[in-house]
Amino acid sequence: MVIASKFFGDIEINKDDIIYFEDGLLGFEDVKKFVLIDISEKSSFKCLQSVDRNEIAFIIISPWDVEENYRMDIADEELSSLKDADLSNLLVYSIVTISQDGMTANLIGPVILNMKTKMGKQVVLNDSKYNTKHVIKGFEKKE
Repeated sequence: MVIASKFFGDIEINKDDIIYFEDGLLGFEDVKKFVLIDISEKSSFKCLQSVDRNEIAFIIISPWDVEENYRMDIADEELSSLKDADLSNLLVYSIVTISQDGMTANLIGPVILNMKTKMGKQVVLNDSKYNTKHVIKGFEKKE
């Protein structure tokens, strides 16, 4: 099927690659279906594109590419909506924000994708040392 994307124009996707977010994403609770798009083979960044609303797309990156010692403590109940207890099927990403101040990643609200069940969920880490605007090294504002 072909969808319109925010950054790449019309793109062909396989409907089996659609990832369903039962609760949507924070601030976008009504947007449920997304597809993961590689930006390029050499980039750590990916795009999480809404299938139904082309204007909604997020640049994402692995939190371990931002913070090497990244740790998250998530209750099993939080992951139950992903429909699979096998952690090897999970990918974890952080949403990237690009502004005049540089590029930051939301490390407190990771997006978790189960690539086997095609279910996704954004969680908010409790008691975390992270924040929503963790500077990505190499992309900070130049003085």
